[in-house]
Amino acid sequence: MARWRDVVDGTRDAQPLSAFVDRHRDDPARWPLSRAQQAYLAQPRVLAMTTYNAAYRQQPLPIADIEALQAGLNSYRTLAALAAVPGDALAADAANWLTPRSGRLADQLDYLHAANDHLDRLRPNEQLLAMAAWPLA
Repeated sequence: MARWRDVVDGTRDAQPLSAFVDRHRDDPARWPLSRAQQAYLAQPRVLAMTTYNAAYRQQPLPIADIEALQAGLNSYRTLAALAAVPGDALAADAANWLTPRSGRLADQLDYLHAANDHLDRLRPNEQLLAMAAWPLA
């Protein structure tokens, strides 16, 4: 996190990619997807992270996590802890999957709350089975 703060020092908070995707969906003629992507990538904070990532490919900063990083160290750590077991999706049962509605931080947190709540309600032997099922081949 200290590295991220050093890299983005002096830049304003960036709007997440979802804000630009929303512009495209609302007015595709005015905001073609290519323009939305370029506008997102042209933000100074995103540019700072992209520049760093180009120079330090072995330790990239996760641009996809920009909302969580901007929310602060505690939020970023909490998000990682909440995702440790359920990951990006959770099979609630044989027919139902829990997944985030979008890549927005609020939607990620809603999903992680529901997924961890589901895991907490499982009996201990079901919890072990749920964890043993990952990764699915």
